[in-house]
Amino acid sequence: MRFDSRDNWFNPSSGALVELGAQWTHGLGADDSQYFRLHAAMSALLDLWRRSRVLVVRIEADDLVPLGYTPVPFSELVVLGGPDTFRGFRYGRFRNFSSLFSGLEYRWPVWMWMDATLFGEYGGVFGPGFEGFSFERMRPDVGAGVRLRSSDTFFARAQVAYGWGDGLQAFFSVNVGF
Repeated sequence: MRFDSRDNWFNPSSGALVELGAQWTHGLGADDSQYFRLHAAMSALLDLWRRSRVLVVRIEADDLVPLGYTPVPFSELVVLGGPDTFRGFRYGRFRNFSSLFSGLEYRWPVWMWMDATLFGEYGGVFGPGFEGFSFERMRPDVGAGVRLRSSDTFFARAQVAYGWGDGLQAFFSVNVGF
């Protein structure tokens, strides 16, 4: 399920996005592994000044529930890290059965087709059903970035972030589907 009240799909400045999802997966052939993947996410955007200064608040939770005794493949575990969630850590740095992630981001215009962002994020991964959850197991990161775009298409994004315990990460993304 998805509820989207953002004022603009591509470059929103206010509103909210709420997502709830459940997936069932079963292995192929002799692979008897099966599990449910549960996902909940909420993003709220607050227009601070004339659609140009925006505050974004995000929170996401994921849980992988194994069914039966066959282990879930490592590649199917919940992942945090990378250019979209937990930008201060390399992709796949955190991997387990469940995760909790939150982020706060401030965006402002730099040039006609470019905006900048400052962000801070906090999250972690845990066992099945958030087993072993504690705030001590969660980590913070902070960073900044720029996005180059047109009025309705994203072209490129460069970000630099520092993750406590892992140091500096840099990501550069380009959209090739103009």
